[in-house]
Amino acid sequence: MLKSGALLPPVSKICSRLAQAGALWYDESKGLCTCVCRRRSYAFFGGLSMKKWLSVILSIVMLSTVLGSGASFAFAATAATSGSCGDNIKYNIDTGTGVLTLTGSGATNNYSNMNVNFGSSIKRCPWYNSRDSIKRVVISEGVTVLGNYLFFEMTSVQTVILPSTVTGVNRYAFAGCTALSTVNLQDTKITKIGLNAFEDDAKFTTLRLPETLTEIGDFAFRKAGINSVTFPKECAKIGISAFAGCKFVTITLPEKITSVGTTAFSDNSFLLDVFVENPNLNYGTLDPFANCQSSLTFHASSGSTTQAYAEKKGYKFVASDSGCDHAETYTVVTQEPTCTAKGKQDVYCSKCLKYLRTEDIAATGHDLQVIQTDDQSEKNGHIFEYLRCAKCNDESTDTIRTTHVRDEDGNYVWKDGCYTDMVLTGPGCTTTGRLIRRCSVEEPTKNSKCTALQYINIPAPGHTVKEWTVVVPATCTTDGQKTGVCTACHQSIAESIPAGHDYQCTEGETDATGHRIDTYVCSVCNDTYTTQVHVEWVDGYYDTRVIAKASCLMTGSSIDTCRYCKTTRTNVVPAYGHDFKFSGCDGTNCTYTCSRCATTRTNTLSNVASYFFDNMGRTADKLLGYYYDVNNDGYVNLRDYVLIQRFQAGIGLTQPEPETPETPKTTG
Repeated sequence: MLKSGALLPPVSKICSRLAQAGALWYDESKGLCTCVCRRRSYAFFGGLSMKKWLSVILSIVMLSTVLGSGASFAFAATAATSGSCGDNIKYNIDTGTGVLTLTGSGATNNYSNMNVNFGSSIKRCPWYNSRDSIKRVVISEGVTVLGNYLFFEMTSVQTVILPSTVTGVNRYAFAGCTALSTVNLQDTKITKIGLNAFEDDAKFTTLRLPETLTEIGDFAFRKAGINSVTFPKECAKIGISAFAGCKFVTITLPEKITSVGTTAFSDNSFLLDVFVENPNLNYGTLDPFANCQSSLTFHASSGSTTQAYAEKKGYKFVASDSGCDHAETYTVVTQEPTCTAKGKQDVYCSKCLKYLRTEDIAATGHDLQVIQTDDQSEKNGHIFEYLRCAKCNDESTDTIRTTHVRDEDGNYVWKDGCYTDMVLTGPGCTTTGRLIRRCSVEEPTKNSKCTALQYINIPAPGHTVKEWTVVVPATCTTDGQKTGVCTACHQSIAESIPAGHDYQCTEGETDATGHRIDTYVCSVCNDTYTTQVHVEWVDGYYDTRVIAKASCLMTGSSIDTCRYCKTTRTNVVPAYGHDFKFSGCDGTNCTYTCSRCATTRTNTLSNVASYFFDNMGRTADKLLGYYYDVNNDGYVNLRDYVLIQRFQAGIGLTQPEPETPETPKTTG
């Protein structure tokens, strides 16, 4: 209980506390509380005085205290057949005919969707518990405003007769009236229909609105069964999802409608044609006709916002102001875009050449290209690339791209001094640890660090035993055992001592085949064995197999195999080199032929004569000697020069017989 004179906490704090307990939803920015006890939450308490607020909140607090946080706010209600529903309005229910009648003047009370009655300001409509028996609602002349939730979820009501004096329908006034099919809205002076006013009225098919209507609130007719509507000429605004999920086939939006809310006509799967009279209708940032048919056709003036919207969304557009549909257009760029600024282009009809509109051209964005590369992979494991926009070449676009080098397995390359380690789990003697390694390398401008990191396993070091005690000595043929205590984990460790002989070798004498017999004797148990050792290669005791024959230019190879122990060796046979011999002269050119492979070479006598004396005596140089040893005697001397001069003078000579070259010996 509150003591006399006790200060109450602010209303906002009380609402917040109740919201935390799950009893209310409180929007602090709007000062609205919402009950969460039904399938959907609805706003209430709006516009109450502080005195009424405190009365309501104190009632809720006391009930919450008594019932606990999990209590359900459910109270039995008496179904009165008559009473008051406004300062000057009475109601009466004819239980025989199922007709609810409201008489009087002014506005009705605002109600909520709560199922608890705390007072005159917070309760359901008084006929809520009789809603199943009410089929018809008649409101007499004089009533002006239909309050919040006035006929909420009256699922049996089929017809509502409104007076001409009605000027407003508040939020959720007829929401959930699933059997409602007839409401004479066109006979009223309504200027605004509140949010969710006729939501879910599935049998409400034909909508005739009064000429006084200027605004349709958010979700006003969402999921109603409306398939036909005529908007009044003075209507200027259609709210968010106002007609979402309806069943229109065609819609005409008059000229004074300046904007349609987000998803205002979404999910109208039967909609075929939309006629728009305002050339500057604002379609907002989100699609008002989302999830409608792709064959939807918009009819409006050429160059209008409707045409731009239809073309953007892929809908068909038909121009209503001329015979040309402006289906084909071309553009003229009036301002080129830059990397950071939009451009402008004018759009013209390709058929009638009419100017249609001006459009923005998106900024091109920077095209960063590498202008310099600093490879520091060996130093710190990084490659730094300096980039600049290739289009504007603006130094302000300069940036550095840092690449942390990886190895062939995809792991980062880490250089000493270029990282920090943080051990997550230290290793045990037999368990691996875990650390996280972070790169500490800064980019050259020192504006940022490399962000590379890698998790690395720390290998288990194994046990460390400094002093072993031999429990069972090992023998030549059986393992022994030793024990000790690990200095790290203090665990007792037992390990085997491998068995093994201690052999001493005595080498034998090398025999005629190039082999010897070595004898091994164990110094402990005298166990003995012998082995044959290949010492040297002796001619006649191995076989040679040619793998590749040597030639003048190519090396050859062969394999020798010992006949006794099958030991092998590979031999490389060097290339022979050409052995060119003089083979003829036609008075201009000397011809030389290799005695081994018959390859020929030629040289002019003039070249031979001009270089002759510079090369006399180089008979061992076969690469030059074949040019000058023209008489094939193995020397380059004056005899060759005389022969060359005679050839040049045209005096014929008998070609000498070429000598047969000696075949090089293949050695092992």
